[in-house]
Amino acid sequence: MNAKWKVMAALAVLFGLAAASNAAAEEKRAEVIHWLTAKSESAAIGEFAKAFNAAGGTWVDSAVAGGSNAKATAINRIVGGTPPTAAMFNLGPEFVELAQGNLLRDLNDIAAKNDWRGKLPEALAEAAQLDGHFYVVPTALNGQNFVWYNKALLKQIGAEEPKSWDELIGVLDKVKAAGKIPLAMAGQKTWEAQLFWAVLLGNGGRDVYLKVMKGHSADAVRSDAFRKAVKTFAHLHDYIDEGSPGRNWNDAANMVITGKAVFMQMGTWARGEFNAAGMKPDVDYGCTILDLDQGYQLQGGVFVYPKLSDKAAIDAQTLLIETMSNPANQAKFASQNGSIPFWKGADRSKLDACVAKSAEWATRPGLAVGAQGVLMSPALNGDLNDLISSFWNTPGSSADTFVENFASTIANAQ
Repeated sequence: MNAKWKVMAALAVLFGLAAASNAAAEEKRAEVIHWLTAKSESAAIGEFAKAFNAAGGTWVDSAVAGGSNAKATAINRIVGGTPPTAAMFNLGPEFVELAQGNLLRDLNDIAAKNDWRGKLPEALAEAAQLDGHFYVVPTALNGQNFVWYNKALLKQIGAEEPKSWDELIGVLDKVKAAGKIPLAMAGQKTWEAQLFWAVLLGNGGRDVYLKVMKGHSADAVRSDAFRKAVKTFAHLHDYIDEGSPGRNWNDAANMVITGKAVFMQMGTWARGEFNAAGMKPDVDYGCTILDLDQGYQLQGGVFVYPKLSDKAAIDAQTLLIETMSNPANQAKFASQNGSIPFWKGADRSKLDACVAKSAEWATRPGLAVGAQGVLMSPALNGDLNDLISSFWNTPGSSADTFVENFASTIANAQ
């Protein structure tokens, strides 16, 4: 933890986080920062809000568009001494620095009372802890490397669901020849990088993916398998439309929903947008993972709970934690946005075709593998996102230069 964070952490604790505490002193008021702003996402977080309000609390919604923006807002508030009651982060090491700075509430007492270790899958329970202490509540479990498509349009051009990235290229050629937009692309760094990692896992292979992600191997980056995936990734740019730059992911989904485009690559949260539009999985739209044998990219969302000093504020926060970790409320949340209800005791009897498929793949022995946010530090993720975005948005740029820059960045990672 750097010196600036240590000083800010000490000040925040020293002055008692009074501003946030006093705001909740008169009622069980909970301010929650998150980035769930798309229609289906808003409905999902709304399930937690309804449950919290029904339990006697007052939910104060602080939605911030974009995950990076929401996390930056939350961190600034927490470090600056005016924390919210809870804030959304990604599954993985994003919370660690705040926990090490003594700025997050230790949740072990609530976890023990409600048997979180018995109710959470082992891998998720481990990811929610630091040195044996729970600091986050996992709320969403998603498959990140899914591909979605409009079934009517695919049938119209006489093509079938592709099973690999190589097969997808052939189908995209047919779509382009038919005058449709082949690939609806969300033109932001997060989604450009997500597409790259999906291609690397499927087209480059699980072995090179893990050597890069976990081993930080420059040799793996320079391998033929990695270079093949880079070539495929660059080729996909030929199939997007000119309106892609800056586009939000839900707007890309709407292009597939309305028949303007045939395919998109997005995590399982996209399912909520299709269903909200009245489309039925495996009837109106399809969902699949290309080169499935290489892996199911596991990604998720969690909530952190900053330390507070006022008893009323802490009581409100405790009620919020109990509400958000309740398996029944988790199942309602998941039903809205396409994530998997993974807490033991959550109702899985009404899963639709895409969520059921995702749940089966996520729990198939040896198939699941962490996504970039789970396996790599936020700093390294950010550096690689910049490299990937620059390469994607500069068609014709040197693949060799990209590979060497990538290898150097990976090799120098802490």
